[in-house]
Amino acid sequence: MARFAGAAYKTNVAMTDLPSHESERAEAIRAMFSAIAPGYDRANRWMTVGLDSHWRSEAVTGLLPSGASSNCRVLDLCAGTLASSMEIHRHYPGARIVALDFSEAMLAQGARQLAGRAAQQIATKTASAERTGEADASYDAIFCAFGLRNLTNLEAAIAESVRCLKKGGRLAVLEFFRPGSFFSKTFFTIGGRLLLPVVGGMASGNPSAYTYLRQSIQGFITLGSFQKLLEQNGFRVDRIQSLKPGLTSVISGFKR
Repeated sequence: MARFAGAAYKTNVAMTDLPSHESERAEAIRAMFSAIAPGYDRANRWMTVGLDSHWRSEAVTGLLPSGASSNCRVLDLCAGTLASSMEIHRHYPGARIVALDFSEAMLAQGARQLAGRAAQQIATKTASAERTGEADASYDAIFCAFGLRNLTNLEAAIAESVRCLKKGGRLAVLEFFRPGSFFSKTFFTIGGRLLLPVVGGMASGNPSAYTYLRQSIQGFITLGSFQKLLEQNGFRVDRIQSLKPGLTSVISGFKR
């Protein structure tokens, strides 16, 4: 059950496999992602048939105003192997991007792909989305793709985003929310039980990590509940979009 403003929301992920204590659970999730870092991008491509790059491109559209200056700063939360950071850079080559993730191994895997201007514009930082260590009102936009499900305290991460954003700054989230449609429920209940561990395991060598993926989706909150969470914590949501084929959604709003 989601609990909103006034009480910290705890994600309900991989209930049967992860420690119950919040800090131990966070460390177990971090260690799991560090272990699959070398095959992470390959697994994403295989499992989504290449759609993940299209989803990211759609999600970062409108993250910054048209013609944004080189002074704009973007924080990419749960940046992983920097796929989103590089997509943001392609859309807004003048923006300065900080790619933040709790797994140093994931960031290092992505940093190997940086070259040219991207290597100059994208910096990496190992930290959690709940406690970034960034200054108040220091970012023009914050983006997060497929990362919020892995947090142990979702509301703390939202509060941290509010703190780090300038007034009027935009937060955009691309995520697999708890399935609501018949198609998504069927896919993640049946296909997810069989497809994700097999394909993800082949690509990464770690089938259990992709069993966790299905559990984290089914244990997350719905898109509607997440919208309420944003609005109750200082955002005005002005974009909600389901991305083809209806398995993932982008939700975006600005800090009031």
